[in-house]
Amino acid sequence: MKLRKRSITLILAIIAGTVSAMSQNAPAFREQYWKAGELDPARNRQWTKPAVYEDRLERIPVTPQYTLYISEGDRSNSADYFHVHPKYESDGTLSIKPFRQHHAVILFVDLGRAMPGTVEFEANPPEGVVISFETGEAMHPKQKYTVDTPPDGTKKKFKPQIDHAGWAGMRYVWIRFENIATPFTLFSLNGIYQVRPSNYVGNFECSDDMLNRIWEMCAYSVHAIIGQPAGKDPTPLPVLQTLCMDRVDRHPWSGDSRVIQKSVEYVFGEYELIRKANDRFLPLGTRPIPSMQNVVPYTLDLALAEMDYLRVSGDSLHFVKRLEDILAIADEFDPYTNPKKGWYFFDWDRRIVNTPVQEQAAYIGKYIQVCREAAAVAQFMGNSSAAEKLNARADDYSKKWKNEHPNWHGEYDIHALTNLTLGKVLTGDEARVYEKVYSDRSQRCTNTPYFGFYILQTLAQMGRQDKALEMIRDYWGTMIQAGATSTWEEWHPTWQLPAGMLPPQYEPPKAWSGLSLIQPSGAGPAQWLLHEIIGIQPESPGFKDVRIEPNVVDLQWAKGTAASPLGAISAEWKNDGRTFELRFDVPEGCRSVTLVLPQGKKYLLDSKKATPDKLLNGKAYFVIKHKSSCKAKVEN
Repeated sequence: MKLRKRSITLILAIIAGTVSAMSQNAPAFREQYWKAGELDPARNRQWTKPAVYEDRLERIPVTPQYTLYISEGDRSNSADYFHVHPKYESDGTLSIKPFRQHHAVILFVDLGRAMPGTVEFEANPPEGVVISFETGEAMHPKQKYTVDTPPDGTKKKFKPQIDHAGWAGMRYVWIRFENIATPFTLFSLNGIYQVRPSNYVGNFECSDDMLNRIWEMCAYSVHAIIGQPAGKDPTPLPVLQTLCMDRVDRHPWSGDSRVIQKSVEYVFGEYELIRKANDRFLPLGTRPIPSMQNVVPYTLDLALAEMDYLRVSGDSLHFVKRLEDILAIADEFDPYTNPKKGWYFFDWDRRIVNTPVQEQAAYIGKYIQVCREAAAVAQFMGNSSAAEKLNARADDYSKKWKNEHPNWHGEYDIHALTNLTLGKVLTGDEARVYEKVYSDRSQRCTNTPYFGFYILQTLAQMGRQDKALEMIRDYWGTMIQAGATSTWEEWHPTWQLPAGMLPPQYEPPKAWSGLSLIQPSGAGPAQWLLHEIIGIQPESPGFKDVRIEPNVVDLQWAKGTAASPLGAISAEWKNDGRTFELRFDVPEGCRSVTLVLPQGKKYLLDSKKATPDKLLNGKAYFVIKHKSSCKAKVEN
């Protein structure tokens, strides 16, 4: 693609100062940072999927969103430093020449989003010109790469020599030309987006454009890391890489992967990849059970991720063997009988970091959740004795913990109470939990969007989807306001952050070289919005039976599609306060749809009056069998 003029204003000039979402109104972004539907260059591509998992990546050219031509002399002398918008020729090419003799020339490039890949340009530099690349996710260079010395005046494509499987995580690129004796021509310049050919099956749209952008940003963040290589081996791997940023911990993490997987399952339906990725973490039958990456809760997260996988994939053949591993995890990582040494990580928030009392309570809550969910899986697999044992352990430990901590309401904070609520340790006390840690919207956001997903789940479990949606706007919405095009590793809506800069860090080792601006473990809303607002959920493993239970909250309409092993499942609804209308479409292989609607005075299914199968907690339930589509209407 030839170079083209761009009229886009540099993002540094777009955003300045503090961005806060603590006002009572939903935040409104001040600029269109990307065109709707175009953040992911692969969004509208459709690839023919192979019959079995295939390790391959596609490389998609990306036109730079912004370029700046710099002639650089002595950085300490402002008179030697120039910023000039490129002057393109009529044919779209760009002449590269220094402003002063022997000055270096730098072309600054903004690719418009942080992405995995590289950058390529075509030029005819004369012999002796030295070319190097600097790249970064933020507005300062992080990595420097060289290129081969060009032959004399030959038109050739150039790209950085990246010592990491040939790709890097980048949004900004600085191309530096030195020793320029005579001008030469830059013919073309493109970013190259490296991505697994995973089709977008899922989609989400609603009456709130900010929510649409949040969903799109989260889905893109997940897509960008699917199947990327690790280390110097260029072979794509069946993994969820977790990071694009090149740093010492650039590899899959089982705790991060659990959140990422949920969005991969709903948006891309990559079930075989997820199974293979989890098998890499823990090969079937491994004994003793290891502590994943020495982060003790991450082993529990692997067990929970495997059970999430069963619910959406229906892969019972895999679970004939995997169930024994999950039962072994429940025995090996019992916090009361076999406490483990290691790192009890949940978040970078100061309320939990290096706070053993909070960490231990959060871990116990997660462990009890594993027991309860493993009991349900064991029962599904026909192992009633294991199910009975796990349920009894979960009930005993819940009672034990509450007896030992009668003043839990005063002692524990958001991370502990979130995990204990998800483990149903505090059943019946949800109102007190909400008042303690969620009622103040300025406090319900923690420093790590990764943990924010568990807060969304907890609020939904409490039936407070309205507050969860409020949090999504507060948290992920302000991330977009601050310039995000992908989910960040750390963020809080009250922070002051210069545009294009990394968030502050105070805990990770310095060798990590900063926090990532493309960390998909913070992309949980991509799944949550489809699961809770559109309401698409598996009623039985593999979506053989489907539940559609929308939550209207403050939206006028919403529509979405989720992946399933049987095919795409779609639903759309609208609400004007007097009537609620919904339509769903499911694959023919679905046996039934449990439709959960707002309670009203009159119900119509395909224009025929209908009576609910039951009324419960202000909702009307209908079980619809052997129908692939239906229109429902509720009149008040």
